[in-house]
Amino acid sequence: DVREAALGNAHGGGFAATMKPGGLIIDSTPSTPDEVCSLTSVLESLGHAVVDAPFSGNARAALTGNLSFTVSGSEDDVARAEQILTALGRTERTGDGGTARIVQNLQSYIAAATLTATSEALQIARDLGLDANSHDKLLEDPLIGSGVRGKLHTSRPTATSRNRIDIRSLSAGMEICQQFVGRGQLNTPALTALGPILSHAARDLGDTADLMDLEHWLAEPRRPVPVRAKRSRGRKSRRPVRIAAE
Repeated sequence: DVREAALGNAHGGGFAATMKPGGLIIDSTPSTPDEVCSLTSVLESLGHAVVDAPFSGNARAALTGNLSFTVSGSEDDVARAEQILTALGRTERTGDGGTARIVQNLQSYIAAATLTATSEALQIARDLGLDANSHDKLLEDPLIGSGVRGKLHTSRPTATSRNRIDIRSLSAGMEICQQFVGRGQLNTPALTALGPILSHAARDLGDTADLMDLEHWLAEPRRPVPVRAKRSRGRKSRRPVRIAAE
């Protein structure tokens, strides 16, 4: 739809053909990164500037000027776009090209994972009979106090004590939470997947692991781990099973 509006179809031309060279096009549509890059290439060949500016927020946020735009493009083009976008909300630059679209989708991944884990934690809390004050505590961001979130935004050299995280403690916490789940027989697929990942990382990395160690560990290819399958009809068998981390 966006491409057709800009470039036209068999029934007529799009708006890009009527714009004077040097026009600015701000793309805040829910297009994919590939679609944005493809369309940007064509529009720039016509002499127009394109700024990628996907946003988060709902209609209420738009009416009150509280949308959040992730913006990418050349510095001059972004500056022009911000004259409009700042009237609708705040902007955060991510660099050149279509990087804004990539960042926004990765943010959605993080938000989805956080939402799922938080929902499971609240389910466990209710099952254990915790009160509303405990629920409120669960909704606080555990990374804020630890300083980990800020360190994720810095370029990190080799492992240092300043960016160390206690993977063993996190792994132990996952095991205890899984025990909670076992008591109530709850459905917690995110916890089920995360437990083996952290326990495997803690075993491989040891007590001095930091953020960079964990990133590298997750990026390394690992072979399937052979485990003994459950006994079936009196026969024993072995089959390779991939751990959750893979």
